[in-house]
Amino acid sequence: MKKIITLSVLIAFSFVASAQKLTSISPNSAKAGQTLDVTITGTNTHFTQGSGTFVSFSFGQGSGTVNKITIVNDNTLSANIIVPFNTYKGYYSVYVNNYVDGYLSLYNGFYVDGKPQPILSKITPSTGNAGQTLDVMITGLNTNFKQGSGTSVYFYGQGSGTIPVNNVTVIDDVTLIANISISANPINGYYGVYVYDYSSSSLYLTQWFLCGNKFH
Repeated sequence: MKKIITLSVLIAFSFVASAQKLTSISPNSAKAGQTLDVTITGTNTHFTQGSGTFVSFSFGQGSGTVNKITIVNDNTLSANIIVPFNTYKGYYSVYVNNYVDGYLSLYNGFYVDGKPQPILSKITPSTGNAGQTLDVMITGLNTNFKQGSGTSVYFYGQGSGTIPVNNVTVIDDVTLIANISISANPINGYYGVYVYDYSSSSLYLTQWFLCGNKFH
């Protein structure tokens, strides 16, 4: 029994030690709007044996991000890529998928020098009372509220608590007003503020909204 257990442990260790993974990408950075060749390297991978090899990036927009893939050997491939001109500044993950190795990722392995990231910076007022209906002004930085479409605002609290938003008025690219109604018996506490539109995408407020009884 002891020998069987030992053998099982060795087999499991061997499997873990030989697991396929991506180890690097070179170059590992680019500017937004740039087209370039990158070399992706793996360990214990089977790029020449796998079929249906697919390369993608977390900044990718449809199939136009990767122009061409060239398999160099089992552990190396080259990809000609386009970094979209409207990509935000930051780190992005790299993905390779084929029918032998499966889905492999290099988390935050590629940096793009692009547009400043949009953020939500301020909410006024930042508190509300039970039973109150009020206008809340939400201010962003590097946002494009005026250019975006389908703008929605949500207030999420602890558990399933929410504050209904009656309507949203976009003032300019960095300012919008949400008219909200707080119930007579809300879940007291902090509510995260979330804005979504087709220009700025998903944004969360760094300062939360405090809701409950007699805060101001």
